[in-house]
Amino acid sequence: MSETPRLVIGLQESGREHVTLVGGKNSSLGEMLRHLGDRGVRVPPGFATTSDAYWSFLDANGLDERIRQFMAEYHAGESS
Repeated sequence: MSETPRLVIGLQESGREHVTLVGGKNSSLGEMLRHLGDRGVRVPPGFATTSDAYWSFLDANGLDERIRQFMAEYHAGESS
C-alpha cells in the first residue's frame, strides 16, 4: 500500500534530506531552525508546500497533459 503524499511540511521538520520534497531554500531554512536557534540565529517559523502538492495540483486540474502538449508544440516550433 502506498503512503499518502504529504502536501505541506513544517519548516522545523525539514532538512537536507527533504530537498526533493520542499526544495533547497526551504530545506535550508529547516536546517537553520533546527540547528541555529540555540546560537541566537532567529528564523521565523513557517511551512512549505511539497513537490507532491505540486504534482497533485497539476494532475487534479488536467494541467500536466496541457503542459506536455504545449512543450511538444514548442519543441516542434509550432508555438508562438
